[in-house]
Amino acid sequence: MAPPEVSMPTLAPLVGMTVVTLATCCVDNGYPPASVSWDTISLGDTVNITTMSAVNEDGTINVTSNLIGLPTRDIHKKEVQCLVTHATLNGTSISNYAINVEYPPFSVRVHLQSRDPILTFQCEANANPQANYTWTRDDLPLPIGVRSNGRELIFQTSTPDMNALYHCEVSNKYGSATTSLHLYPANSSGTPSEYNYRFSNTIVFFIMFAFYLDRAVNSGTGNE
Repeated sequence: MAPPEVSMPTLAPLVGMTVVTLATCCVDNGYPPASVSWDTISLGDTVNITTMSAVNEDGTINVTSNLIGLPTRDIHKKEVQCLVTHATLNGTSISNYAINVEYPPFSVRVHLQSRDPILTFQCEANANPQANYTWTRDDLPLPIGVRSNGRELIFQTSTPDMNALYHCEVSNKYGSATTSLHLYPANSSGTPSEYNYRFSNTIVFFIMFAFYLDRAVNSGTGNE
């Protein structure tokens, strides 16, 4: 008899409507062949299982079992288990695996992070792999007194240039999304804490959805 070697390679299917392999359990170099099963309770009835075996030159046997299903965002990070039994093992070998589905940015939004002492907004999105964030003003570089720090847009000083339309582009290798922030003075003093703002968020990749949200910084015109 030969004890099997169990491994689960990392897969990264792209979200879509075509059935693909979501997870693979490799049970190699065992003799006699190992028995492989799955715990897929987290996925319900959304997957099928295919299992195949191959004989090596030394007579040991490789068993490969695949979970087959639709790569949707709903199953991303769902946990499954590969269960292996063999005469050489002490009980059942259990290997945990988190389903990894990759997708372009979606559910993009900007929110007010802080008002005092520095006016700061934060751009957020759901994406896998992790997205990059780029801020511009009217598609130009940011003016003096305004800087970006990854997801954050920070207004360090009050200048006439603050009254503008700002764009946060969120992107990964599969697509991009843009959210817009319009900042304008609530009154003639024009200090950062007295600025109003308006959001407009649009998914660019495949035009998945669009929505519009209007808020104000001052308690007199609205609440965050």
